Amino acid sequence: MKPSFMLNTGLYDFSYTHGKSSVIEKGDDRDYYTVIQMVLPTSVADIDEGNYHVEYKGDTIQVSLEVIKGSYADPLYRKMKEFPLGTSGAPLESLPYEAFSDNQGKYPAYLFQVTYPYRIAEWLNDDEIDHDEMQVITSGHRREKVLALIVLNKAFTKWKIDDVFSNIKYDHVSNYSEKYYRKNGNLLVLVKYNMLTSNEAYKKSIYKYFLPNIDINEITGMSSAFSRNGNAKIENEEGLVDVVSKAINDVFKHYVESRRWVEPFWDGERKITHEDNVIIIPRKPKNETKIQPTIFVILEIILSKLGVSVTRESDEGIGLLDFKCTFTTNNNMALSVPIEFKVAHHDNLRHGIEQQLPAYLNALKSTHGIFAVMWFKDSKSEYFRKPNCDLDGFSKSLHKKCKEVENKLSIILRPIIIDASIKVSASKM
Repeated sequence: MKPSFMLNTGLYDFSYTHGKSSVIEKGDDRDYYTVIQMVLPTSVADIDEGNYHVEYKGDTIQVSLEVIKGSYADPLYRKMKEFPLGTSGAPLESLPYEAFSDNQGKYPAYLFQVTYPYRIAEWLNDDEIDHDEMQVITSGHRREKVLALIVLNKAFTKWKIDDVFSNIKYDHVSNYSEKYYRKNGNLLVLVKYNMLTSNEAYKKSIYKYFLPNIDINEITGMSSAFSRNGNAKIENEEGLVDVVSKAINDVFKHYVESRRWVEPFWDGERKITHEDNVIIIPRKPKNETKIQPTIFVILEIILSKLGVSVTRESDEGIGLLDFKCTFTTNNNMALSVPIEFKVAHHDNLRHGIEQQLPAYLNALKSTHGIFAVMWFKDSKSEYFRKPNCDLDGFSKSLHKKCKEVENKLSIILRPIIIDASIKVSASKM
């Protein structure tokens, strides 16, 4: 049985060590030196490459800066790309490291390297945190990362940088590496790669990856606007389907249609060469399998604030339901509402309405469901030509078919159409 999938936004702080930590337990801290590496975007500052020195607690700390132009020169990427990131059994499995990197896979980027003339392994030293460290700590910390950020902040002040890099906080950096060298022989004895060390790094990375060019704070703000009284309405299935439908219409549908946030649902135009001829492959809508993870993530953002859990690919014993929304009322009544998501040009859309969604309702012992459809055909059929009707005709037909099924099976179906077609910009109207 394939497991259903719920977005785990709590994944946080893990590391991989190359070498045995027991190797650096020997001797004094001064028998070693430590190198911390971080990769940050270059778009916010203009610093000359080179080696710099910062005085900290009586020691001279070296800070080196290198501008790297691609992943081939990124030491964190070369190692961390091997980490399996995602959730087992779902389309979010094996996301690329770029989605979780601090520079979001964008180059050129800054490679910062901070070198300490001593060992600072957190698991070996349990020193008390001082005031300087409290300037970059939020909740939970790794000492080696804290010390690196302190030195970088001092360097930024020295460079008189007043942009994003000034007074960088603990949660501003998620990934870094530690390298421990024994001074006698200049021997590298241990490397430790740390990832997702910021409290919300995983969640924010997932959002940026699946919801590009969208203001997450605006979405959560819009969701909060009706979440304050949304729970009071959820006393039965009708209340749950009302709230879920309103969330989809007021936030998701609004962003796609009014803000024209359609790019995540289209494959872009591309060029291929065949027998020395350049062929342009026109853009086209993504298939349902590629669309649904993005829909799932945005539904999770919207509905989690309402106390509604969203499960993707829920196995109900008769097949995999696209999305299941569940809620427990104040009277401890468990409610479930299924959402079947289709594209308007699906070969057999009627089957979803007449057979699939009613079957899931029966399996869930529910009477209310949502049938959501994404429409891609523009008014002039310039970018996409399916189905063989206009949006108004399609909408009337969909609502009529849902009403027929409702009357026949004594169930309630909420049809929602989301227009993700490519439209002419307002400036060209």
